[in-house]
Order: sequence, then C-alpha cells, then structure tokens
Amino acid sequence: ALQLLGYEEIEIKNKFVSLVFPNIEDIYKLDMGNNNSFETDMISKNNDKIPVLISSSVLLDNCGDKLGTVLIFQNIFEIKQIQNKLKENNDNLEKRVQERTCELSTVNMQLAKQINEVLAKDDEIIKLAYSDYLTGLPNRRSFYYKLNQAILEAKLKENSFAILFLDLDGFKLINDTMGHAKGDKLLKKVADRLVDILGESDFIARVGGDEFLILINNTTSEQYINKNCENVINIIKEPFQISKNEIYITTSIGVSIYPEDGEEVEELVKNADIAMYNAKESGKGTFVLCNSLIKNNLDELMKLTNDLYRALENNELELYYQPQVNTITGEVVGLEALLRWNHQSLGLVSPNVFIPIAEKSGLIVKIGEWVLREACIQVKIWQKLYIPKLSIGVNLSVNQIISHEIVNQVSQILVETGLNPKNLELEITENILMKDLNYIVDILKKIRNLNVRIAIDDFGTDYSSLSYLKELPLDRIKIPKCFIDGIDKNIADESIISTIIILGKKLSLGLIAEGVETDSQFQFLKAQMCDEIQGFYYYKPMRSE
Repeated sequence: ALQLLGYEEIEIKNKFVSLVFPNIEDIYKLDMGNNNSFETDMISKNNDKIPVLISSSVLLDNCGDKLGTVLIFQNIFEIKQIQNKLKENNDNLEKRVQERTCELSTVNMQLAKQINEVLAKDDEIIKLAYSDYLTGLPNRRSFYYKLNQAILEAKLKENSFAILFLDLDGFKLINDTMGHAKGDKLLKKVADRLVDILGESDFIARVGGDEFLILINNTTSEQYINKNCENVINIIKEPFQISKNEIYITTSIGVSIYPEDGEEVEELVKNADIAMYNAKESGKGTFVLCNSLIKNNLDELMKLTNDLYRALENNELELYYQPQVNTITGEVVGLEALLRWNHQSLGLVSPNVFIPIAEKSGLIVKIGEWVLREACIQVKIWQKLYIPKLSIGVNLSVNQIISHEIVNQVSQILVETGLNPKNLELEITENILMKDLNYIVDILKKIRNLNVRIAIDDFGTDYSSLSYLKELPLDRIKIPKCFIDGIDKNIADESIISTIIILGKKLSLGLIAEGVETDSQFQFLKAQMCDEIQGFYYYKPMRSE
C-alpha cells in the first residue's frame, strides 16, 4: 500500500483515512459493516488518482465484539485502462456501425433508385418491343401474340374470329411528293381513326410501313365482317388535314376467317395478305374475303414458284425477239428481248403470270442477268451477220436496280460479249417511283455513264409525273399499247399520244409506239412523227431462229 501510494509509513500512520480516500462517505459505509465491493479512487502522495476495487472485513474479538474494520483494496489501474480502451473501441465500433449503417442506407436508397430506373427501362423496352414507335399501336410481334391467344381461346370455345389486313393505296407516292414527315403524320391520323371505330374486344396493330392488322373477335357473320370493312374504307376515304393540305387516300383490305382460312398464325395472316392483294388488283379502295379460289390459286402459285426456281437449270427459259421498225424507212433498227417460259408440263406460261412471281421471290435478279447476257450474245451474232448497228432492248426490273449489282453486271456483260454499249437499251417502268427515287436516279446515271441507253416503258399508265422526266436520265419514251388501241376509236387516246410525242420531241427524247396492229394506227403514228413502232402490224415476237 505504501509503495502504491508513495508514502513512508511514518507519513501515513495514525492519519485520518480521508488522506487517501477522497470519497470518505464510501468508507463510512464499509465501516458500518457493508461488505459490498465497489470501485473508488485513492489519492497518492503526489495527488494522482489511483482507481481501486475496495472491500472490507470486520475484525471481532474472542467474545464476538467488533474490534475494527480492515479495508482491502486492489489496484485496478491497468484493468481500467483496458476497460477504457474497450469502451473507446466499442464507441468507435458503434460510430463506425452507425456510419456504415448510414452508408448502407444511402447505398440502399441509391440501389432502390437504380432498380426502379432499371424496371422503368425494362417497362420501356417491353413497350418498345411490343409497340410501334410511330403510332403507339401494338406492333407485329404483339399482334401475333394476341392472335395466338385468340386461336387458343377459339379452339376451347369453338368460336370464330376474323383478321383484316389493311394496306394504304398509293402511300409511297405521298411520301415521295410530300415528304416522309407528312407521311408519318398521315399514318398517325390513320391509326387514330382506326382506333376510334374499333369495338372494345377488337385489336389493331401497325405491322409495316403502311400496313395494319385488325383482329375482329367473336364473329361468324360475314355480314358483320363486311360492315366492319366498309366502315374502315369509309373512314379512311374522309380527307386528312396535314398542315394546310387536304390529303385523300384509300385502303385495300384482305380478310381471313378462323378456322376456315387457317388454324395457325402465319397461315391466317398470309391468307389475309393474299386477299388484300386481290383487293388491290380489283381496283383498290375495296375489300376481299379469302376464299377457296384464292387459296387454290395460292397453291398453284406456290407450285409455279418452286418450278421457276428450277427453270434456269432445266433450260426452260427462252428469249423471243420483236423487231422495232423505223416509221419512215420501214427498216428493222432494233429488237426487244422478251422472256418466255416453256414449262415441262404446263407448256408456255404467260409472262403476266411468272414475271410477278419472279419479282416477289427475288428470282428476277438472277433471271434478269441471264436475259441480259443472252440478248447481248444474240444481237452481237446478228450484228456480225446482218445489221452492224442493230440495237437490243432489255427490260430491267426495279428489283434488279436496287440489288446493288446491276451496274457491274451490265459492264461485265458488255465486256464479255463485246457489244457496243450504244446498241444496248435498258427499259424501265414507271413503278420505279414506288422505290427510293434518288437511289434509282443515281444507279441509272451510272448505267448511262457506260453509254447504255435508258427507255421508259408503258409511259403514262402507272405513277405518271412530268417531274421525273427531268429527274431520270432517259433517252427514249415507249408509248404503251393501251393508248395505241384507242386510235380511230377515242379522241382522248389520240390526244394523249400526240401530247407524248410533242413532249418527247421537246425534251429531245426518242419515241417508239408498242402494240401497233393496224395500218390506221401506223399511219396516225407516222403522221405524228413517231420515230419507231413495234407490234403485230410488222412482226410478232419470235424465236431467234
């Protein structure tokens, strides 16, 4: 104790206990016989506080009387240091836990925000995946999903429904003449009108540029379907106000009915699509329900398509040539190469039948290359034998032009055959306006740079526009047979022919009339100073032999 407190015995003996115990009240408690231990401080000689654990023990004499109280204390300075350190560590830990808790809370809040953002983006992605970006309508994927559900439900309930396939007539022309921005506005307004007239259980989607599909639920009545189609046609006929312009447009509709026209999604849509094309061929602005005749024709079409793929390999394709005659001299100055198909079992298949098949299947590109090469080879032979400057005209499909290969093909074939480019004339039709006109013009200019001539076929029968006469790099206009047939019969046809010839002369373009069959037709064209004619009046299309 003396060593702990720093006293000598003489300095502390017989002193009041308060000398070393500042909290004397605690000592009094002990002196009263309370044996509880507790912590207190003792004061050393140099006034340092020393933490101690103190307890007491009462001394008794032989008679059991109290002699006094012995105080027992233990230095707990190191223990207190450890306790303080532990407390400090604990406080620091609690602080760190609190800070970490705050950090985690913040992170959790940020994470929750990020999760919400991701979920929102997922919702947006799902919306984009199943919605049309322009009109906000469901898209093709969404429609196919809905149609599949309708098929499953119809099988369970043994009921029926109809699909309407809509295509806007001449929409491409609106895009080209008024611009894509106004075309987009028109599509939005069309979508809004269609939504307004639909029933609550019906479902509409935009599935292509100007194509829409409508699901008419729970119907077996042809009369009800017809009424819906008429409502759609009539609502589209109403003029659309786009900016300050009134735009008039029509729609053609094809209809397929479950289960008569198919029990699968693709089959139902395909049959509705085919019926729609029948509606367009019937004059546009009308509707056609799919029927057994259409489906039978489709089967025949599929068979012909498959056979056409093998026609080149089987040497079934052949070129006929129709001479083109100078109206003044009567001399043959050129030929038009015309494709024929000698089917192994069906015989001669009309070009009006198989050319559209080749166009739709994409075979026209390969077939067109074959036609071009064969025609150039043949005319080169005739040039050596008979007419050195004989020219050859070959029809060029729009699909060939947009195939990105046509310029190289023409150049390569001219090199292979040795034909003078000035003796080759490529004929295009007005339906090129249905494609990207700027791209078409660019390709035709590249062909023209090869010194190959360009002619416009069936002028004035399709998407006529005087503006494209100055856009396209043309050398010649071909006046179609439908106008020639009106000579001596229809003053309007004669006036149109005269106007085309005058227009061609003013633009320094050559002129040739097709389908000339009578002397009166020939004399009229000669009087109007048409340069050349071709037709049965002189020659039918013939084999090369």
